[in-house]
Amino acid sequence: MARHLEWFLLAALVIILFIFSALARAFVRMAPLHDNARKALTNWLETIERLALAATALIGIVLGCFALSLKRSGRTLTTEYADVDGVGKIDADEGKPYTSADVQPVQVWLIDADNVRALLGWPPTDAFRARVLRWLGPQPATLAILAADRRGERPSASRVAPRLVLTLPGGPRCKKADDSITRDLEWWLGQRRAARVTVVTSDRLLRRRCRDVAHTLGAARLRFEGSDAFAYSLPEAATVVRMPGDADASDALLDDFIEWVEAEEPGPTKSEWQFVHAGERARRR
Repeated sequence: MARHLEWFLLAALVIILFIFSALARAFVRMAPLHDNARKALTNWLETIERLALAATALIGIVLGCFALSLKRSGRTLTTEYADVDGVGKIDADEGKPYTSADVQPVQVWLIDADNVRALLGWPPTDAFRARVLRWLGPQPATLAILAADRRGERPSASRVAPRLVLTLPGGPRCKKADDSITRDLEWWLGQRRAARVTVVTSDRLLRRRCRDVAHTLGAARLRFEGSDAFAYSLPEAATVVRMPGDADASDALLDDFIEWVEAEEPGPTKSEWQFVHAGERARRR
């Protein structure tokens, strides 16, 4: 219900308007007024009704356009969480309590690096990474993967610092950072220890591809954060905050991830071309 609160409020406004109109008309009929006064009051009420209905329709149109623009940009009016199959499903094993044998669950951030850097005015790569490290430092059990767009002969993943990895696209299946993020999302959503995976991007097509991955895997642990919001949350380079310390148990997940990328040279299950054309075929049916 919270997802559609604005529409319920609009419907309540219309109902209140008609109740007020009915009561006012009943008062005009029952009040001991002269015909001219009754007619003038009735005309006044009709004018108020028309203005109120026009204002209500305008509010509805504005809300509809706003909701449509947010939907196209990969957002909603009330939540940034991906909605899989229209319901907030929980993974089959996600509700199970963690035992002492399990590694502490972690939060994973897949960051569209160039998308964020563009909003910051393209700072030098080292300065940008330093700000991400300062953001990451005080957050326990949080891993971050920076997906950059510098393509090589093969996909690669390298550790920048504890809890921070840089991925680069490469090869025929992983042509740009969007492919790296889509591919990596598949891997992280398959890891039970990844309690939540946040994709940082304002790229509409990339968000749609990520939702498709979550839908295919039946995972509801995906959320999005706009590149602008993430960029503004990064501390300035001169800010003194705690930097990430030594690698901990959760950091071992990054070793598995890096080994997977380096050994298998994977790509996303669906390329951007396959995803776009699959959507076009579905719309034509």
